Amino acid sequence: MAAAKATRADQIESLISKAPNPIHLSSGLWARYMRGDTTPSGSLERYKTNLVLRIDKAYPGTGDIFYHPVWELMDFRRVLTPFEIRTLVLRISPSSLPLLKPLTSNLKGSGAERGNPFWKSSVNPNVLHKLCSGMLAMDAVAVALAELRMAHLAQQPVQFSNGVFISSLQLERLAKEQLVHFPRQKSVCLLLEYWCLHLAQVILVEAHAADAKMKSRLEMCRNDWKKRAQAHERDLSTGLQSVFKDWAHRIKKEIYCW
Repeated sequence: MAAAKATRADQIESLISKAPNPIHLSSGLWARYMRGDTTPSGSLERYKTNLVLRIDKAYPGTGDIFYHPVWELMDFRRVLTPFEIRTLVLRISPSSLPLLKPLTSNLKGSGAERGNPFWKSSVNPNVLHKLCSGMLAMDAVAVALAELRMAHLAQQPVQFSNGVFISSLQLERLAKEQLVHFPRQKSVCLLLEYWCLHLAQVILVEAHAADAKMKSRLEMCRNDWKKRAQAHERDLSTGLQSVFKDWAHRIKKEIYCW
């Protein structure tokens, strides 16, 4: 919708129906996509004729966002294996991949090749933050999420917390990018950030794995997020305020299998 400069579901339905290669949708279907009630048929399987790829031809680059590895890394209902995490990291933008060398002992090959099973190297959080700041924002979020997932698998709470805090910073950065200018998009960035912070609250604080310094830093991040979320809510319509609060409540009630 951002690429098409549409602000409503009916607008995007009208625009794509008038594109050089017209795409006709049932009335109201795009609104269901926006709410997350359903996904375009065949999109997850990446069928060549699926709606995501057809729209990408009209608005190049939009398919890359839909298929970005950040969404799978962000699914905290799943525990990913090191190989799965490595495969997802290899899918980030080619421009960001060269920056990953300090984070890896062996990251060569395609996602289908296993390479070295011990591919992840430890890195100072300041180095990780600097590397992420030089990447595209979505790629940086994915790299930070990979860091926190690998730290959890290695049972390293300090590295896990660093991954959480850097993910939070990069999501805040993403919300300020030109690509993210609709209220609904900003809501998504804030909710994803809240999901990271809530995961840390459950994994570190409620499980008594955090020291006083970690707890204090997490509390500061949560308070900062709350202030930004309240300011964002004031700019939303009544309907979007309700949706934002509902999703925040769902995240707060989330139970993790980690």
